[in-house]
Amino acid sequence: MTLNTWTPKTWSEFIGETNRPYIERLQTSAIRRAPPRPVLLIAPFGGGKSALGDFLIKSHACPNITPTGDPCHACYDCQIVLPAQNGMGQSYLRYTEDCHLLRTDRERLIDVLDVMQQEDKVAVFFDELHGLGRNLNLLLTVLPKFQGIFVAAIKDTEYHKLPPELFDRFRKVWLQIPTVDELVQFFCNKAGSLGIKADALHVGVMVEGCGRSFRTCLDILQAALDRSPAVLDRRLLEEFFDLDPSAARLLDEPSRPPQ
Repeated sequence: MTLNTWTPKTWSEFIGETNRPYIERLQTSAIRRAPPRPVLLIAPFGGGKSALGDFLIKSHACPNITPTGDPCHACYDCQIVLPAQNGMGQSYLRYTEDCHLLRTDRERLIDVLDVMQQEDKVAVFFDELHGLGRNLNLLLTVLPKFQGIFVAAIKDTEYHKLPPELFDRFRKVWLQIPTVDELVQFFCNKAGSLGIKADALHVGVMVEGCGRSFRTCLDILQAALDRSPAVLDRRLLEEFFDLDPSAARLLDEPSRPPQ
């Protein structure tokens, strides 16, 4: 198993009490099969923007969603990883684009925008939206009439770079990094489901030591999976960051039974 490609399987895996109202509204749109108007995901680095954007599109594209709006993860649409054209039973034309690359590949950008204007069943995810630079204004002529799914993501330090008239076109979803306690509970459960021996103390040190970085926590769990036996211990944590004195003292105490 490779955790750096791990993506949520259900809406319930998007954690963070402050994020819950936004997640529930997007989940409802999937249950109703009613694509929301263009969505702008705004979050700190590592706030789960890309995971949520991909999952939102997948939940609308899957023809076999559950009553809670979760994709089945088994059909052809759920198996698509890279952008692909229609023609083999795909419910949506799918495009996942890095806007920093599109800024220098104007031909590709024009192609995607042309498809958005010509086709109804199109799902587009633009990551790092501010990366389009001067090309951002091209969206102003496309989004008002677009009938498909358009999701864009931007860091909370960059959204002010969008033209105000474009920013107003979006339904804003403001995501926050979950609290330490929320992340500890999540990663304790995740470690257990993966067969990794990890107690709440070590998981807590991991979460705080990496500054609540979701990606770094996944990297550390991947390293634990690659060991035999699979265990999250002090030695592994020290491979990723320097333990502060208080954390080191806690880990030096008699070991607790793994959870």
